[in-house]
Amino acid sequence: MALPVPRAVAEGAAPACAESGRTAINLLSPSSEGRVRSLAADFFRNPDGSVGAAGIAAQDFRPGPCDGIFPAPEPGEALWLRFTAARPGQGGGISANGALQGTWAVAFAETIFDEVTLYEQRGAAVVPLLRKGRTVPPDQRLGVPVKTVLALDVAPGQEKTYYLRLSGTFNPSVTPLVGPADLFLTWSALSMAMSAVFLGFVTAIALISVILFRHIDPRFFKYYLLYMFCQFGYPFFFDGWFSQIVGSTLPVTVLMRAADFWAALAVFANIQYCRILLEVDADTRWRRGLLSALSAATLAAGALAVFDPWHWAEPLHLAYFCCPIVLLGICLLKLREGLPQAKPILGSLLSLTLGLFAAFYFFYNPISIAAAESAFDLVLAQPTDWAFYFAILGEVAFMALAISIMMKSIRVQRQAALRDAAAARRTVDAHAAALQASGERIEALEASLRDQKQDQRTPLGWPPFTEAAGEKVRENMSEEVFGSRQLATLLGMSEKTLGRRLKEDCGLSPAALIRAVRLDHARDLIRRGRAATVAQVAYASGFASVGHFAKLYRQHFGESPSDALKAAKASPQPLAQTGE
Repeated sequence: MALPVPRAVAEGAAPACAESGRTAINLLSPSSEGRVRSLAADFFRNPDGSVGAAGIAAQDFRPGPCDGIFPAPEPGEALWLRFTAARPGQGGGISANGALQGTWAVAFAETIFDEVTLYEQRGAAVVPLLRKGRTVPPDQRLGVPVKTVLALDVAPGQEKTYYLRLSGTFNPSVTPLVGPADLFLTWSALSMAMSAVFLGFVTAIALISVILFRHIDPRFFKYYLLYMFCQFGYPFFFDGWFSQIVGSTLPVTVLMRAADFWAALAVFANIQYCRILLEVDADTRWRRGLLSALSAATLAAGALAVFDPWHWAEPLHLAYFCCPIVLLGICLLKLREGLPQAKPILGSLLSLTLGLFAAFYFFYNPISIAAAESAFDLVLAQPTDWAFYFAILGEVAFMALAISIMMKSIRVQRQAALRDAAAARRTVDAHAAALQASGERIEALEASLRDQKQDQRTPLGWPPFTEAAGEKVRENMSEEVFGSRQLATLLGMSEKTLGRRLKEDCGLSPAALIRAVRLDHARDLIRRGRAATVAQVAYASGFASVGHFAKLYRQHFGESPSDALKAAKASPQPLAQTGE
């Protein structure tokens, strides 16, 4: 599931490290602490975003937190950072074409910002230098790396004071860093490569699910495809692919609503395809009702989050944890009942739950990047991404295993059902040899029926013609496509004549007769102990859908097939052992 977007945390979470009125100094040179360090800066939050460059120097800045993690601005707000950069060593500045190679820069651990502007203090004036961000037109940005990287033009032996204005982010905090610009560019490329691998894996699983898994249940691959689409859409938009490819300038207020919309759809789709894989529809009523209630609650929570992501997203966050936990409980019950695919589904849900828990924890409690030597160190310092990837990759890997086990189980059940159907056909053939008649015998039977009374009954409880039609159905019990047309052909008459004769004889339509014979055969299989699962009974009786069979069986006999199976297994002398 896509990680939903929370509202910003409260201001002033970390203690200050400097006295108010003193601007923090950052040395632009490698040190024993690492090439990349947290940016030491003072900060000022402008609640309405009205303060501009002309009046920012007169504002009351607060000392920055010791961990280098600043409170993020909410929509409409602006966060200003003030810092001093001094360069004692050698090195070049920004080249004429705007290249960042060989320079020092400020970057951010977070990806999404509507706008980040770098200003320089020149005497009494604050002069804008660079603008970047999602809402800044691409032709006005200096370079387009995914991470926000802003070069600092400080000559050796020089000291400058800078201001940074930030607005529009969905993270609860802001983590500015200072270090070599080329290292930050490598970090940005490495982050994009990780995202590309993740997107490729999700895309491959989605394609395989459509090609191979759709024959399990028509609903299954649609919900699973929806789930995979949500997992694809989240990193595609928020890792910067959409912005890089089409030059989008969508603000964070739109992206947050889109994220919560995808998050709600992902949770809903997860419930639906787990419902199918766990065969809940053929289960007890309370389990079906529980999952239906969870689905409705998830969609309602998603609607609230889309309406106001900053104040009404908590119900959706709660659904993120409650739904997998409920599915875990049902999965444990299915594991005790012996469902083959329950074990990998359990692993899938555990991976999803633990990974999302870790992702949420580090999202709200980011790690301070005190020092880093390489781009790989910066990647490792972002456990939120790793936890999210672990959650999704582990979930889809285990789910693919569960689906393959389910497919194998279905094949085994179909083969067993075909064997049982063949054995049942041989038994029916042995008892119904006298009913294998030609067209002449059918006409003789019709002539004899005209001389009999309407209420005459055979030992089987049906009039002779109806019983003969029932035997034809039993002979073709395993044929799922056997219908009134095939029955009329075997009896040597048209469908219209067959319907009229059955209506006069027993008051049933051909379809109702075929359904009744199949259900009676299913009940006979259960009572004789010839089937171990509801699916085996359904397939042996000619039903293509287990859920449809369970519904018809319950309507016809007043009990579910699973309850009937349990009762048959609990019987001290099953019919299969009595010699019947």
